[in-house]
Amino acid sequence: MPKNNFNFKQLPDEVKCNILSYVDLHDYKNVATVAKSWNAMLNDSVTWVSKLKKEGIYAGSDILYFLLQDSKMMGSYYILNRKPNLLINVNMDKGIEKWGPSTKQKENKAPVTSGWTIAGNWRIETHLGCDPFPEEAGPGFNNAVTSYMDCTRKQDIKLSKWLPGIGTLGSNGFKVRVFWKVWVAPRYDCKSKFSAEIHYDGDCIQLGAIDLDPGKAWVKLSKSLDLEILDDECEFTYKEEGSDRQFWAGHYGAKIFNPVISVKIIPCTKPDSSSNAGE
Repeated sequence: MPKNNFNFKQLPDEVKCNILSYVDLHDYKNVATVAKSWNAMLNDSVTWVSKLKKEGIYAGSDILYFLLQDSKMMGSYYILNRKPNLLINVNMDKGIEKWGPSTKQKENKAPVTSGWTIAGNWRIETHLGCDPFPEEAGPGFNNAVTSYMDCTRKQDIKLSKWLPGIGTLGSNGFKVRVFWKVWVAPRYDCKSKFSAEIHYDGDCIQLGAIDLDPGKAWVKLSKSLDLEILDDECEFTYKEEGSDRQFWAGHYGAKIFNPVISVKIIPCTKPDSSSNAGE
């Protein structure tokens, strides 16, 4: 058998950077300790751009390439664009933790101990009273349920938490594309309503709203929209509201499962917004 004379060091730097761009982000630290040259290439912007292009999250802009020369910012840009959900405690498994209650609600951080736990005006339960959770919606055991009273919950999302210096991208022609989706269902014997919106820079932007008639089926609501990057924080608030439409003296409102907010940083182009309520 002929001797294998392959020598990684002899490859052109561009080829080596391309090979290292396949390294998973979780393995970067271990691979970087193999050699000083590997550490340098892993942190080279050529490697990062190659990695971003492979995963379809590179804007393809020379300006972005220039702005992300800092490998730490490259990594932050990569993490933010790949993060599947910026919302926390989406199904209220930990009570109202991370969700800002309305003035009508009481702060209650008691852990969920059964299928009928109260958090403020909300209930946390399983798929009781409707179809099982749709497979497309992802994993989860509980869902949040609005009551016969008007229920509101909200979370503040600060993009600078994941991408410090995001304001620099905004001042150089980039914006944030927000992707939203959620699954909602009625109790089988109740009418209810649900709506969601984003608050940003003093504006209220509706994501979706639906009146649910008695039934068991889950409905997917989704939308994408673009936000300008106005400062170094780039913070917006996600808000959900809902209640029973029959005003029964019980918790029989809209059931909400796995709401998702994710983002992509993209170059400024013509507005591109679409809504697929009931998709």
